[in-house]
Amino acid sequence: MKHPGFPLRVARMTAAVLIASLAPLTAHLMARAAEPTAPAPASSPKAGLPAGLPEGWNSKIPLPSGATIVTVGNPTGSIRNVEFKVPGDYNGLIEFYTTELKKAGFKVGLPVKSAARKAFNITFEETDTLNSISFYPDDKDPSKFDLRVTYVPTNLRKAKPGAAISPGMVPNPMY
Repeated sequence: MKHPGFPLRVARMTAAVLIASLAPLTAHLMARAAEPTAPAPASSPKAGLPAGLPEGWNSKIPLPSGATIVTVGNPTGSIRNVEFKVPGDYNGLIEFYTTELKKAGFKVGLPVKSAARKAFNITFEETDTLNSISFYPDDKDPSKFDLRVTYVPTNLRKAKPGAAISPGMVPNPMY
């Protein structure tokens, strides 16, 4: 059953994005519906990253081994989202993200866990951008999780004050 408005369209990157980052998780638990789109492949993904990552993907965002791309969402302003299928267990994935995001240099927010539903969300920041990762059990394969990464692409980040904007870089007016 499809529901209009899923995934949630985030209009501004404000404090409200903390609440909005939980919307994909909440919407999934209520009724899962997503329109698949064709991925826009990156020019040269790093070794170990799945094929089909969109242009501007931040290769510092950790992905568990065996992650495969399911959907690359349509852009909403400067916000992008990519959905993956990942193998693993609930506690192992929580440990992976709480550890690996910090190792990658991100400032990590407080995680939101629902152990009964095996759902998890965590926010992380870099260069004045707020991003999030949510995961929950796959409906069809209990050995896998659906994982959504909502992020600001590296090519859309705000330039530092006084810095020249390189060709093709779009300044992010949200900041």
